[in-house]
Amino acid sequence: MDTTLKASIDEVHRHVTDCAQNIVRVLIENGHLDTGRARELILYASQLFKLTPEVSRPAWLPSILEFDGKELRSTYSKNHAYEFTAFILSNIRNIEAAILTPDEVNYDFDLAFDDVREAENIPATFDDLIGKLEEIIAADLIDSRVVQQALERLMALLKRNKHGSLTSILVSLHYGRFALKAFGGVLSANKYLKPMVEAFKKEFAVAEAKVQDAEAKLKEEAIHRLTNEQRLMSYLSQNGVDASNIAGYLTVSDAEGDTA
Repeated sequence: MDTTLKASIDEVHRHVTDCAQNIVRVLIENGHLDTGRARELILYASQLFKLTPEVSRPAWLPSILEFDGKELRSTYSKNHAYEFTAFILSNIRNIEAAILTPDEVNYDFDLAFDDVREAENIPATFDDLIGKLEEIIAADLIDSRVVQQALERLMALLKRNKHGSLTSILVSLHYGRFALKAFGGVLSANKYLKPMVEAFKKEFAVAEAKVQDAEAKLKEEAIHRLTNEQRLMSYLSQNGVDASNIAGYLTVSDAEGDTA
C-alpha cells in the first residue's frame, strides 16, 4: 500500500475512532446518544470506506454505513438510534483496532514459521531423531517387515520435513506417535533394542515440546499482526486454517484492547 494512502487512511480512521469513543463516553456518563457525533462518525466512515482497499476493509465499516445520519436526529426514529447505539457499544473494540494493510491481511504463517523453527532448533532435533532411528534399523534385530518399513518411512518423513512448514512438521510427529504406539512395545520386547527405543522416545518427547513452543510463538505473533479477533477469524476462514487449533490465543484482554 502506498505510504501516502496509508497515512490518509490512518488519519481518517483516527477521526472515526475519536467519534466512536466520544459517543460511548456520552452514553455512559449521560445516558443518551450524541447525534451530532453520530452523524460525524458516519461521514468519516464513508470517507474511510472510499479510501480503504477492499482486502483491508474491516467488517464493521460497511455495516456502519447502513445507518442514516439524518434519521438519527429525528425524534421519530428511536429504533434507528437504539440500533446504532447497540452497534457502537458492541463494536467499539473492533472500531478502535488498526486498519490492516494488504500485506498484514495476507499474513504468511509458513514464512513466519521459518524463523521460529530455526530459533527452536527443530531441524537439529529432527537430526537427533533420525540418528536414533538409524541406530535401531542398523542393529538388524527387527523381525517384522511391516515394522521395518514403518520406521524407514518415519525416517524419510523426518529428513524431508525437518526444514518444512509447520503442517509438514506436525504430520511427521503425528506419524511418529502412530509408529511408537503401534510398534514401540514390539521393539522394546527385544532387550538389545529396548535402550535404543527408550532413547528415541525421550528425544521424540523433546521434539514435540519444541514444536509446541514454536507453534505457540507463531500463534502469538499472528495475534499481534492481525490485531483483533474478528479479522483473525476472517483470515482463518479464508485460508482454510482450523480455528480450534488457536482457540487459546483468540481472547484479547481489555488492557491489550486499549492499545490496539
